Amino acid sequence: MAVMARPVLAQQLTYKTHIEIRALQTDPIDSLLGKVLDEAGRELRQVVLAGIESGAADSVTTISDGAVRVERIPGGTVEIIRYDRDTLVLNPAKKTYWTLPHRPPTTSLPGLNARLSWRRTGESDTIAGVLAEQILFDVAIFPADQRFANMLGEPVMFGAQGEVWVAAQYGRYAGMAAAVAPQVLNVFPILAEFAEQGAIVRSVIITELLGPVEIETLVTHISEGPLAPDIYAVPSDYRKVPPPPAQGFEEAQLISRVPAHYPSEAARAKMDGVVLLVVTVAIDGSVRDPRILKGLGYGLDEEAVKSVLQWRYKPARNKGQPVDSQVTISFGFTYRERSR
Repeated sequence: MAVMARPVLAQQLTYKTHIEIRALQTDPIDSLLGKVLDEAGRELRQVVLAGIESGAADSVTTISDGAVRVERIPGGTVEIIRYDRDTLVLNPAKKTYWTLPHRPPTTSLPGLNARLSWRRTGESDTIAGVLAEQILFDVAIFPADQRFANMLGEPVMFGAQGEVWVAAQYGRYAGMAAAVAPQVLNVFPILAEFAEQGAIVRSVIITELLGPVEIETLVTHISEGPLAPDIYAVPSDYRKVPPPPAQGFEEAQLISRVPAHYPSEAARAKMDGVVLLVVTVAIDGSVRDPRILKGLGYGLDEEAVKSVLQWRYKPARNKGQPVDSQVTISFGFTYRERSR
C-alpha cells in the first residue's frame, strides 16, 4: 500500500524585540558629525529612530517566505512588507490602512557608503532560550558625495562599532527577511549582512552618526510555528486612507542671503579659497553662534561671519514644530571676482 506524504506546512518565526537608545556624553559639534552636511544623518535617524520617543520601544516581527510583518509598540501601527509589492501599513486603533511604494531590499545607508568588518569571539550565550554566538564588528561610513570632504581638504569618515549575537538555528528566517526587508533584521541596516551567520537576537551599536548614541536591541521572546492564516492580509472591516503627512525632520530653508565682502587685505594677498563654518538657525529663522570649521585668514573669515549673521531662514521643523538646527555653510572667495 502506498504511503501518502504529508504536505509541508508553511512556517513562520515570530519574535519580540526591545530597543533602548542611550545618549553618549560627547559634544556633537566637536565630532566629525559637526563637520559635514548631515542630511544623510538626518534621514538615517528618521529611518532608525522612527517612533522611539522615550528612548525605548518594542516591536513584534513575524517572518515567513516572501513577507515580513512588524508591529510597533508604542505607536500601534503594523507594517506588512511583501516581496516585490507595495507595503501595507495598518492602524488597528482606527481600523484603517494605507499603502507605501515598494522599495527594493537594500542594506545601504541613505547618502552613505559603508564597509563592514567583523570577527567571531568564540563566546556564546543563551538569549530568549536560543543559543547565540558573539560577533564584534566595525563599520567605516563615508559620505557618498565627497564634495564636502574636498572643501574640508581632509577625508570625512564616521564610525560605528559594537557587537551582535546571532542564532544560527534561525538563520534561514534571517535569509528570508533579508530578501524582502533587510531593515527589519536590525535597527542599523548594514548589520543585515549578518543574515548569513544567523538571526540577530541581541546587538549593541555605538555610533556618532545618530547622535552620538548607544543603541541596544534584545530579543525577549522567539517562537517558530505554522504560518497563521491571513497574517499578511488587511482585515475586511478596515478602510483605505491616504498616507499621513510626513512627521519627520524638515531641514531649514534659506530665504535670503547677503553676499560676503572681499576685503582689501585678501586682495593684496590675492587669496582664493573656501571658508567653511557651522551656524545655528534659531526657531525665528535668524542665524546664531557661527563657528569656523576651516578658515582662510586675511579678513575673509570675519567677512563670512558678518555675512551669514544677516541671512534668514525658514526654520527647521520636527513633527511640524519649529526647532533650532545646525547648518553648514561654505563661502567661496576668489581674487578674480574682486579684481573685475
